[in-house]
Amino acid sequence: MKTALRLAVAALILGVLFWIGDGIAAHWEVMVQLSPWAALLALLAVTAGRTVMAYKWLRLLRCRGAQLSLHTATQIYCAANIWGLFLPATVGADAVRIICTCREGLNPNVVVATTLLERGIGFIVGALLCVVAVLYLAEHALLGSTLYWTGWFATVLFVGLLAGLFASFSQPLFHLVHDRLLAKFRERKPVRMLRELHVAYLEFRAHRGEMVIFTGLTLVEGIVTGLAFWIIAWGLGIPVGPIPILAAVFLANLLSRVTLSVGDGLGVFEGMFVLAMAVFGMSTTEALSIALLGRVFKVLSWLPWWFTYTMRLGQFGVPSDKAAH
Repeated sequence: MKTALRLAVAALILGVLFWIGDGIAAHWEVMVQLSPWAALLALLAVTAGRTVMAYKWLRLLRCRGAQLSLHTATQIYCAANIWGLFLPATVGADAVRIICTCREGLNPNVVVATTLLERGIGFIVGALLCVVAVLYLAEHALLGSTLYWTGWFATVLFVGLLAGLFASFSQPLFHLVHDRLLAKFRERKPVRMLRELHVAYLEFRAHRGEMVIFTGLTLVEGIVTGLAFWIIAWGLGIPVGPIPILAAVFLANLLSRVTLSVGDGLGVFEGMFVLAMAVFGMSTTEALSIALLGRVFKVLSWLPWWFTYTMRLGQFGVPSDKAAH
């Protein structure tokens, strides 16, 4: 029911955007103008961004002794994103990725701990980039209430998540949770599993340098993926610089993730991208065409990895967590 509601909301947002942009035919006329070279470059940029994403996650796994090849990690990452298209943004794909990685024989606690840390740092970087994007947009035009609200939300989110990240590595917090609050239930299986997971997470305190590298790679991945949208605009002959496009992508990415919208932020991403590009005078038809083409290239970049992984797995459906044990 929740998935159906999210799909309905996504369809409603896209329907309104198509209506404002003079209909589907008008968008098609813009999108078919994309040059083949730009399409190839955009696809390569998206693929490079996804590879960097898999690589930085792999570094976290390896610093905890988990062995997985970059090829397999990229397969799992992209396959999880394909399956995640039918699940809530981020959360659904992450759950599938955890199941698939555990099937490779890796310690579940380590896999979950790396995923939590990855998403935590990712949201912090995303919130910071969103704040910078709003400040940049504010320098060029009088922003509407939605964009100002987004900037304040991103600021609060950034500060809160950063404080939460530091607190999550606190030993006193560990003792408070497990030795006091949950002391009466320590022998129950869920509580024991939670403690083991927390222990695995705390061990990342010995790898601060790796977390700094991970943060830097997260910035690189966000910029490379964002540049794919500028390449699309360039290939369509739309006169806009890379910085405005990056600002719009950073805004749209954060909002589409925190809303847990279905299909990798379907509808929410496009709506925010269109709103941000309107600051620079870009029409709804052009902005939505860029956003939709960017989404198409994302899916196209995932498909080969998903296909080879499912061939190795022997099934096209979402893997069951039962097979991971």
